[in-house]
Amino acid sequence: MGEKKLKIKNSNRLFFSELIERYQDQVYQICFYMIGNRKEATKVAQSAFIKLYLNMGSYGFDKISSRLFRITVDLVFVRLQ
Repeated sequence: MGEKKLKIKNSNRLFFSELIERYQDQVYQICFYMIGNRKEATKVAQSAFIKLYLNMGSYGFDKISSRLFRITVDLVFVRLQ
């Protein structure tokens, strides 16, 4: 991998780890409030971050937190069906 691609990949990982630090409690709280089960809430919260990470290139950075919360709620609804 070229040096430039490696720097971009590492900065994306750093950015994503900062997103997790900042929003993990809020995402978990949404999941737990809606599901009412700690284990299931943890699974859905993890899935939300994974889905965000896999699709980060298609989101604008100014709306990334609202996209994360939308993904979270959508995944909770799927889990509750």
